[in-house]
Amino acid sequence: MSCELKTPKPEKVEHKTENSDSQLTNTDFTAPKRWKLVLVLYLAGIGMGALDMGIVNPARTVIQNGLGIDDKVGVWVFTIYTLAYAAAIPVIGKIADIIGRKPVYVLAIGLFGLGSLGCGLAQDFSSLGLLLASRAIQAIGGGGMVPVATAAVGTIVPPPKRGMALGLVGMVYGVASVFGASAGSLILDIAGQENWQWIFYINVPIAIVVVGLGIWALPKETQDSSRRLDLPGILVLVVMTTSILWAFQNLDFTQIGESVKDRNVWVALVVFLILLPLFWVIEHRVADPIINFKYFGNINVGSTLLMGAVAGILMMTVMFIPQFAENCLRLPSGAGGYPTIIIGVGSAIGSPISGRLTDRFGPRRILGVGTAISTIAGIMLIFWASPHPGIISTSLSIFVMGLGLGFLMGAPLTYLILHLIPESDANSGQATLSLIRSLGTTLAPAILVGLLATAMGGLSGKVMEAMPEMPPMPTMAAIENSKSGMPQMKADMGFKMSDLPAPIQEKIKSADVTNVVDRTKEIANYLFDQQEAKIKAQMGTVPPGVEQMRAKYLQDIESHRDQIETAFQMGLNEGFSRLFWFYTILSLAGILLLAGLPSKHKIDAVINPDPSR
Repeated sequence: MSCELKTPKPEKVEHKTENSDSQLTNTDFTAPKRWKLVLVLYLAGIGMGALDMGIVNPARTVIQNGLGIDDKVGVWVFTIYTLAYAAAIPVIGKIADIIGRKPVYVLAIGLFGLGSLGCGLAQDFSSLGLLLASRAIQAIGGGGMVPVATAAVGTIVPPPKRGMALGLVGMVYGVASVFGASAGSLILDIAGQENWQWIFYINVPIAIVVVGLGIWALPKETQDSSRRLDLPGILVLVVMTTSILWAFQNLDFTQIGESVKDRNVWVALVVFLILLPLFWVIEHRVADPIINFKYFGNINVGSTLLMGAVAGILMMTVMFIPQFAENCLRLPSGAGGYPTIIIGVGSAIGSPISGRLTDRFGPRRILGVGTAISTIAGIMLIFWASPHPGIISTSLSIFVMGLGLGFLMGAPLTYLILHLIPESDANSGQATLSLIRSLGTTLAPAILVGLLATAMGGLSGKVMEAMPEMPPMPTMAAIENSKSGMPQMKADMGFKMSDLPAPIQEKIKSADVTNVVDRTKEIANYLFDQQEAKIKAQMGTVPPGVEQMRAKYLQDIESHRDQIETAFQMGLNEGFSRLFWFYTILSLAGILLLAGLPSKHKIDAVINPDPSR
């Protein structure tokens, strides 16, 4: 069976495709003309969609300041993208199944480019409304690009090379996702923070080129005029998806009881629970459902989708690595994006290897390798990098994390979906996997932030314990009886962190390992200022000895710099350890899910059935 193209003519190789009963029949596989260009066009869309998920992160505060909005409003720049992206994924996937990939993919790229242009123009017009509307358009385009392109890549190459091609998809997606934040920082450095619109404008020429080449080069597909779009199911699914994601966006896992009482949470959950059985009824009554529930009844498909959710949650752990790296390596805030390049390198190595090995050993074994590597990475982060922070422990641990993610986010899951779901539903099947993974990536931050916040609550106490003992302040009687410049010390100036005003407390909570000592000096100055104000109010003057005491105490803090920084560093790493425990346990859960996945022998038996039977 030939697997390579020697001439520009279409190449036919024996290939088995699935019918509506998920059984495979013999057909001729035809590789499209200019298949290498077709592959590049699809990979370009996947790369743009993945890159955009992180490229805006470094510009969040810059955009907020430029438009004159606060954090509560600014978070909508991300929230509306998440909601629109997740809602669009299954809808566009089903449309692609009905009318073909080419028009849907080209339209999705065009919408992404149009949305990017609108986001850039929002700065010129200082319009938050234009920015939010354009981000929604961008997300709808992204919701079509990634799943449709992924499904297409899996079908334009001969089956023996399918795993390798999907490995390229995983590499492009994983590397682009990890490097998104670094790319955003680089663009801001080049264009200047006052020109944040270039973060969006960079997509426009790429989109134009891909649309033009796509119209010319992407292969046309035979349309099935008998299939009809499930409009009621689409409407209900969009509202359901938006509701559950909205609830997750507003749920605080550190105060779950109080958070559930929030109207934004409980109303959204009620809407979701009411619509879920309605959606089930609609999908069972239509001839061509947008999500076919019978696939969920198949243990192989169900396990694959659950593994997709696990992979999505594990992937979102990467968003906390910059802060972890800053703390371990004692880097200033904002510099943690550069160590994430190590994760990208690991993912770039793991993804293509997973693709090649999937062809040889099957997806179940490769997913097993990925979950095992992720488990090892979690153990390294918990027992090595967190308690013994340093460049070697941190770098090696996050490299192994990236390697594991490369195996999980690469070929195996898409390979399984393409072989477990009929080819006629390949796009919607891939879209379902993307939707489940998106739900995992949306749920993950709320849980992970909660785990980290539980440790942050006691962090200020650890810092105060590392500070030198606060000197006792003079009583009024001591001041009156003192005949020297230095008053006698009679009373201790003890205090609790909770006694400090909120802005001072917030300075400690928002401190990093590089500025925590300076923040503690601010606390000391505040306390001395408070005491001096009391003394001056009663005596009309402040003895010079108090200022000498202040200067000496600030020197003592400086002499304890290393102890204070270490206390902060280790205290914060305790929180990260809880986060990494969750990562490790979830990786172990992924290993258990392997039992529900088909072996390579079973997949081969479906692809190449015994003709004697």
